[in-house]
Amino acid sequence: MTAVVARTSSDIEKFLTAYVGEEAYGIGVECIRQIIRTLPVTPIPSTPSYVLGVANVRGKVTPIVSLRAKLGLPEAEPGRWSCIVVVETSRGLTGIQVERVSEVVSLETDRIQAFPELHTTFDRAMVRGALHRDDGLFLVLDIDELLRTNR
Repeated sequence: MTAVVARTSSDIEKFLTAYVGEEAYGIGVECIRQIIRTLPVTPIPSTPSYVLGVANVRGKVTPIVSLRAKLGLPEAEPGRWSCIVVVETSRGLTGIQVERVSEVVSLETDRIQAFPELHTTFDRAMVRGALHRDDGLFLVLDIDELLRTNR
């Protein structure tokens, strides 16, 4: 008698590919409400440096954060392809400014590797994991943690 091994398929999740510089980050599509061009932002005093301010997004006052600043990267002026990815979390709507977006990719969740422990001040809870792709490393963001932390 030959043993039959049932192969189970891993879960598939979809991620929007967002860029900061040349680095690719994945944002789960389940929390994305819209992608809009950059728009005027009203600064709010005494907020962390990653908070750009608030903007009117379809009639709602929405906080806008810089993914670049949130990740602790040096400042850069928004470019031609910069946009705001509006996400919804348990805390409400938030706009995340990125330098560009490209495609939505479907990933097998078992291919996402745990992010390593780093001996830095970087809050690794913001990154769900990493995935090797042909064009380099793809970091999958945990949007709830990214927006929850005050770093």
